[in-house]
Amino acid sequence: MSLVLLPCEVFHREFDAKLILAAKLAAEKNMHVLLGYDKFFNALIPYLPKSILLDKSCSSIVYNGRIAPVKKKNGIVLINDEEGFNNLTSNFKYSWLNRVDRKAAASVDAYLAWGSIDKEFFSQIDELEGKIEVAGNCRSDLLNSIGTAYFQDLIQSYKNSFKQFVLISDNFCVERWREDYVLPKFNVASEKAAAAQHEFDESQKIVREKREFMCKILDPIISQRQDIDFVIRPHPVANPLWWQNRF
Repeated sequence: MSLVLLPCEVFHREFDAKLILAAKLAAEKNMHVLLGYDKFFNALIPYLPKSILLDKSCSSIVYNGRIAPVKKKNGIVLINDEEGFNNLTSNFKYSWLNRVDRKAAASVDAYLAWGSIDKEFFSQIDELEGKIEVAGNCRSDLLNSIGTAYFQDLIQSYKNSFKQFVLISDNFCVERWREDYVLPKFNVASEKAAAAQHEFDESQKIVREKREFMCKILDPIISQRQDIDFVIRPHPVANPLWWQNRF
């Protein structure tokens, strides 16, 4: 019986979808599945038998913590980047290419892209040649009838609380709960790290402008429709104080 490892970094982003995936693997494929906080796996893997790892990126951090230990036991490693094709552009190429450690890319068995955008972007990495397959992401299951059934109680609680409402999802994430947040220190040349930092700083300016533009659209709509509740859902790692002050 195979053992599958499903590490999660951000609970609100990943856990529910991977819990459903774990249940399907156990019920339909007769597999054992370990699901939990990703840093716990760093300590556990040396004591586990040969396993199949589905992880979030090919970064040097993930390689040292989980990919290399699994491969050391002749396990299988599949990568399905949790960011998918989010903001993949040539303007921010170092921010994303730095996430892929060449040694990690060479050692993984498959890179599972969300779609054609990230497949094309990461195809420029030679070590991933022949390993990239479009597979989507298990989080997409939450957008169909599976998700509707899974979140039925939560959906009903929203309906009971707000009656008629518009849900606004914030994916800007400028101010964070951790005010000391810095870019992850990947194992890359200093000039590439500096380029990624510059791209990050520029991206923060852009998302601030986009967020304010969205708010200017919302202002007249909210004021004109007093009969509707507008529910703003901040990004899970963002400090919601900005939204509270803005509205």
